[in-house]
Amino acid sequence: MASQQGLSADSPGSLGVAPTAAAVAGPPGAGPQSSGAPANLPATDSPVTGAPAASLPITEAPAASLPVAGAPAASLPATSSPAAGSAEHARRLLDLSLGLLRSRVLHTAAELGLADELAAGPLTCEALADRTECDPDALYRLLRALCAMGIFTELGHRSFALNDAAHLLRSDEPRSVRDLVRYLGAGWNMRTQAEMLQSVRTGSPAFDLAHGMPLFDFLARHDADARLFDAALSRFTSGQVEAVIASYDFGRFSKVVDVGGGNGELLLALLRKHPGLRAVLLDRADVVEAAASRFAVQAMEGRIELVAGNFFESVPDGVDACILKNVIHDWTPDDAVRVLGHCKRAVGAGGTVLVVETVLKGRNAGEFGKLMDVGMMVTTGGRERDESEYAALFESAGLKLLRVIPTKSPWSLLEAVPR
Repeated sequence: MASQQGLSADSPGSLGVAPTAAAVAGPPGAGPQSSGAPANLPATDSPVTGAPAASLPITEAPAASLPVAGAPAASLPATSSPAAGSAEHARRLLDLSLGLLRSRVLHTAAELGLADELAAGPLTCEALADRTECDPDALYRLLRALCAMGIFTELGHRSFALNDAAHLLRSDEPRSVRDLVRYLGAGWNMRTQAEMLQSVRTGSPAFDLAHGMPLFDFLARHDADARLFDAALSRFTSGQVEAVIASYDFGRFSKVVDVGGGNGELLLALLRKHPGLRAVLLDRADVVEAAASRFAVQAMEGRIELVAGNFFESVPDGVDACILKNVIHDWTPDDAVRVLGHCKRAVGAGGTVLVVETVLKGRNAGEFGKLMDVGMMVTTGGRERDESEYAALFESAGLKLLRVIPTKSPWSLLEAVPR
C-alpha cells in the first residue's frame, strides 16, 4: 500500500479484512462452545448472541461438520430450493459472522502480550492477570476462549501455556504475526470497517468518513499508528519477496529501481542473490532514511542508491527495470496510469516494468484477492484487478502486458514493456 506521501510502504492492501485470522484460529469447530442455550433455540456448536430462534434453523451437528470462516464459496453450492442445505448454510453464515468476535479476542491477547508473558513457561491466570494488570476472572474467560480456538493451551488449575499457534504471537518470534493482529484490530481500523456500508453505498473510502481525512494523511499525523501499519504490512508480505524472486530471472538486469520500495526488503534479497546487480530505492524521505541503516549493515552501500521522492512526480531513470510491489492497487486508474507512465519513461525502449499484485480470479473463486479488494475499497479507494484490467492500465500508460507469472504466494508478477 502506498505511504502517506503517495509512496509505497510495501503493503498488500488495506488489510481491512483478516484472511490470516482463520488460519491461526485452529481447526474446524474449534470455536467457543455455547452453553445453556435457551429452550427455544436448539443447541449448536456455532453460538450466536441474541439472535431470534425463528431465524436460525440450526440442528445439532458434530463440530467437524461446521464450516470454517474463510472457506471458499464453493462450500455453499447454489440451489433453487430454499430448504436444501439450509442448516448447513445457516451454520456457515453464523460462523462467518463470529469472525469479528474471534478477531477481537485475538487482538486483545496480542495487545496484552500474553504470549510474551508465557514465553518462559506456564503461568496461572492470576499471575498473568497481575503481570498484565487485568481482572483475573475476565482474563480467564478470554484465555479459555482462545484455547477453544486453538491458541494457547489450558493445563488445569487455571494455568495456561503456549502452543504452536500462540508462539506466533510472541514479539521475539521471527515469524511473529503479533503486529499484524494488533493492526487488524486497532480501534482506528475497526472504525473504518464499521463504515463499510457507506463505502458500498457511495463508492467512497470509508476511512475518509471515519477519520475525516485519507489514510496516508492520517498516518502522517499519527507516528505510532504509522509504525504499527508499516510493521504489520512487512509481516503480511514476508513470504512475498522469496516467492517473487524465485519466479523471475532478475539477473538479466544491470540496474533496477524499486518504486515505493519501503524498507528495501525486496532489493536486499535481489542484491544478495545477484552480485552484479545495482539498484535504486525510491520512497518518501523518512522511509529512505530508515532503510539506509539496513543497507549499511548488509554492506550494500556501493550498490544501492537511496532516493527520496514522489512517484507521482518522477521515477529515477537510467535503469533496465522498474519494480512496483503492492503499489498500483492503491490508486484509481488515472493515478495508476500516471505512475506507470513515469516508469515507462524511466526504463526507456527495451526496458521492463514489473508489477507485483494480487490478480483477481474468475467467478466464485479467489476469496483472498476479492476480500483484499474490498479492503482497498474502504481504506484508500484503490482496487485489486484482474488480468484484463491490468492490461488496460498498461496500454493507457503506453505499455504492453507480456505475461502474468504466478508465484508460490497469493501474488503474481506482471511483466510489461514499452509499446
